[in-house]
Amino acid sequence: MKALAIVVAKILAFIGSLNNRGSVTPGAVALRISPKLMDKIVLPKIKIVVTGSSGKGSTSLFVAEALRSLGLTVVHNQEGSNMKNGIVTMLLKAASLSGRVKADALVAEIDERSCKYTFSFLKPDFVVITNITRDQPPRQRHTDFIYSEIKQALSGSEHLVLNGDDPLLMRFSLVDEASSMASEAKAPKVTTYGISADSSFKSADIRFNAVDAVYCPVCASRLDYDYYINESSGSFHCLNGHLTHRLDVAVTAIERGEAVDGSADRLIVDSQTSITANSRLLFNISNVMAAYTTVKQLSLPVTDGQIAAALSEQTVSKKIFESYRWQGRQAYVLNNKAENASTFNQSVLFAAGLKEQFVLVVGWKEISRRYDFDDLAWLYDVNFDLLAEQVTAAICTGIDASTIAVRLKYAGVPAEQISCFDDMDERVSQKLESTSGTIVAILNFDHVGSFVELTGKG
Repeated sequence: MKALAIVVAKILAFIGSLNNRGSVTPGAVALRISPKLMDKIVLPKIKIVVTGSSGKGSTSLFVAEALRSLGLTVVHNQEGSNMKNGIVTMLLKAASLSGRVKADALVAEIDERSCKYTFSFLKPDFVVITNITRDQPPRQRHTDFIYSEIKQALSGSEHLVLNGDDPLLMRFSLVDEASSMASEAKAPKVTTYGISADSSFKSADIRFNAVDAVYCPVCASRLDYDYYINESSGSFHCLNGHLTHRLDVAVTAIERGEAVDGSADRLIVDSQTSITANSRLLFNISNVMAAYTTVKQLSLPVTDGQIAAALSEQTVSKKIFESYRWQGRQAYVLNNKAENASTFNQSVLFAAGLKEQFVLVVGWKEISRRYDFDDLAWLYDVNFDLLAEQVTAAICTGIDASTIAVRLKYAGVPAEQISCFDDMDERVSQKLESTSGTIVAILNFDHVGSFVELTGKG
């Protein structure tokens, strides 16, 4: 039955690829044919899983591409199917009929709520956790819930690579107090990464509307922050000593680029290794550091400089960030998820960092395709207030254009500078033509393509 299940999965995956589909069904069908199939699959020697609220797709891609640049063959779910059936499909596509996955390394992006369904057969050596934020509340409920979903998937034998700037993640580094025997309680193997105070890249003067971690997740005392990096991370410590900001691998300096396309930033890691981050987006710096730290832990016969070079070769997906000239004007297009404030705040910080005036475009076609909730409370957690003095005109688009306009007005953008359109169509380009200067489009993914098509390039 094993061989039959693998053959069927490969055929279905091939048929699906003809229509740019088929990343989930092959795995689901294979498991129907052979329910214990995954127990018979031989996985690569190196097994890396990346999870977290955001950044896991980019981080896993950085890791996979870096390993390929260093000469390894890699199996990776680059198409983004990050739940159980999608992972099974990925593995079976790469497997021989005997069930051996033909690669040196497996790099899997896993949805944080799917970890408990996949770790049992993946048995990852390394688990990278990028962050835990208040993402998709109707589905993800609360940060404590996401923590518990990931925690129950861990066996204790994994090497954890954690974003040390995120206090909610440092809880994973503590001794498991729930162990039934004191002798069993031991601290997991952990390596942390992040952005140090020496990098001079922090938001000490910014008070975010909603900091995700205000209280220590261990003792509930208030966390003290020396500075913020964003609304979910910074330099923190628990007043009772339970958690503290510590970085094993740190960005110690950031050399900001002057290129208008934002691709010239250089990171200095541990005061000696240089990486080109290829983006001025703060979350991308964190993703690059996660990838660098992970590859560094693999004990490959390569130097830190070679790992850095492999990462420096990579570019940021245009699905996330795109920069081009339109009618002689600079345009930045930033892809966000209209279900939480986290990615929007990252885009806001990027725009604020331009230190110039610009035309702002904000909007989406729909909130979510996955559930019937139109939660917009998170819109008031986005720090649009930081941009009020830089915005010369604001264009709000999509089904919630008027709601976005009200938020911008409360943020300090004059009402006479705000325009609303119920769709991303030629009216938007006509309005843009009546303005001047740089354009910053902070959009949900469903409006990015339409905006780029409207404005074109050149």
